Amino acid sequence: MSIQPPLTDLPIRTADHGFYKGFTKDVTITAKLLVGGLIIWAVAFPG
Repeated sequence: MSIQPPLTDLPIRTADHGFYKGFTKDVTITAKLLVGGLIIWAVAFPG
């Protein structure tokens, strides 16, 4: 019984150039929207 090596060759699309170089745009933009929404919610409803 041998241990399988971890997956290292995954088909993940990342940006080749620009501000998001090396990152996945879908994940980055979604995270920014969620954080922005949480900040707006915290400011609007501080109590």
